Amino acid sequence: MHRRIRQWWLKRRIARVAEQLDGIEHARNTLAYHERLFIAEASRLRSELLNLDIRSRRAPRP
Repeated sequence: MHRRIRQWWLKRRIARVAEQLDGIEHARNTLAYHERLFIAEASRLRSELLNLDIRSRRAPRP
């Protein structure tokens, strides 16, 4: 009897750990997705800033 209870308890612990690992994996995937978005946005903003700087240098000075 004690052995069955222990097996049940260990299976429950394994299931909880598996759920936690799934949650961690989901969080990591979400972070990686947002990291890629922010890197792309930063790159786009740097390009835009560079273009503005180039245009301001080419603009005639009053």
